[in-house]
Amino acid sequence: MACELAEIVKSVSPNRALAMVLYAWAWRAGVRGDILERARLVCFELGDFVRVAQLAAVEYETTGAADMLMVRALALVDGGEVAAAKDAVVAALEVSPDDDTLKLLSRGMSEQISTKGLADLDAQAARSTSSELPSTLLRLARLARLRGDGGNYGHLLQRALDAKPSDNTIFSLLEAELVAQQNWKQLVVHYHLRSEALPKSQHVEVYRRAGVRLSARAVRPSMAVRLTHQALLDCYEEGQTSIPHHISMLSLVTVHFRSSRTTAPAVKLLAQTMARVTDEDVVVWTARQGLGITKRRYRASPSIAFLSRCAPKEVSGPRSSRGSPER
Repeated sequence: MACELAEIVKSVSPNRALAMVLYAWAWRAGVRGDILERARLVCFELGDFVRVAQLAAVEYETTGAADMLMVRALALVDGGEVAAAKDAVVAALEVSPDDDTLKLLSRGMSEQISTKGLADLDAQAARSTSSELPSTLLRLARLARLRGDGGNYGHLLQRALDAKPSDNTIFSLLEAELVAQQNWKQLVVHYHLRSEALPKSQHVEVYRRAGVRLSARAVRPSMAVRLTHQALLDCYEEGQTSIPHHISMLSLVTVHFRSSRTTAPAVKLLAQTMARVTDEDVVVWTARQGLGITKRRYRASPSIAFLSRCAPKEVSGPRSSRGSPER
C-alpha cells in the first residue's frame, strides 16, 4: 500500500522527500519487487548519486544481485566520492572483470594512465563509431571525475551529450554538474536543448523534471517555477488535455504564487487550467485551489462561505505540498 501511495504522491506533489519516506516504509514492511529501483530513480532524478549508491548497496546485501556492485561504484564516481568509489570499483571489477568502464577506472586509479595516455584515449574516442562515441566519452568523463579533473569532466559530458542528446544518464550528470557550478544560464540552455532532442509530446516532461530538480532543497526555486509555469502554458496553447504529473506541476507553481502572496497569476493559471482540461482529478484539484484563494480574499461573502462548507476537505494532495517543495 505504501508503495502505491508513493507513486500517487509523485503524481500530485513535486516533493520527492515524502515519496522516499513511503518507499522506506514499504521496504521495512517487507515489500520487495522493484521498490529499491523506484527509489533509486527518484534519487537519480534529484542528482543525489550518493543515495543511489547506498540503495544499490542495500539491494546487493539483500538479494546478492552482482550488477548492484557496478551501480554502486558508478554512482559513487558520479557523486564525487572518490575514496569510496575506488574501493567500490575494485569490488565491482571482481564480479564484472570484462566491463570496459570498470577496467578504465581501475587503470586510472592505479595511475597507469599518463596525461599523454589520456590525450590518446580522447583521440581514440574521436575515432569511435557514432553508436560507440557517447558511451566512450562518458567513460572518459567518469575517469576525469575520479582523477579530480573537474574542468575536463564537464567538457567530456557535453561532448557525450552532443553525440547522443536523448541519453538520460549523460543528461542527468551534466545537469548535476551545472547545478553544482551554479551555471544557471547554461542550465536553461541545457533544458532547452534536451526538449529539442525529444518528440514534442515529451517536452513537458523535461520541464516537469526540471521543476522537481530545481525545487529540491531550494536549489533554484524561482527558476523551477518559471520553467514549470511556461511548460504548462505551452501545453495549454498546443491543446494538450492529458499532461503527465499535471497536478504536481500545478502544485509547484501555485504554492509558490500563494506563498509569495501573488494570487493574481495563480488565479489566472487555475482559470486557464479549468478552461482547457477535462481530467476530473485535475478539475477537482484546480477548483479546490481556486476556492481556497477566493475564500481568503472574500471571507465575508455568504456564497464563498457556503461553497467552502460544501467543498471536499482533502483533494489538494499531501499536506507536505503546501510548504516549500523539497527540503
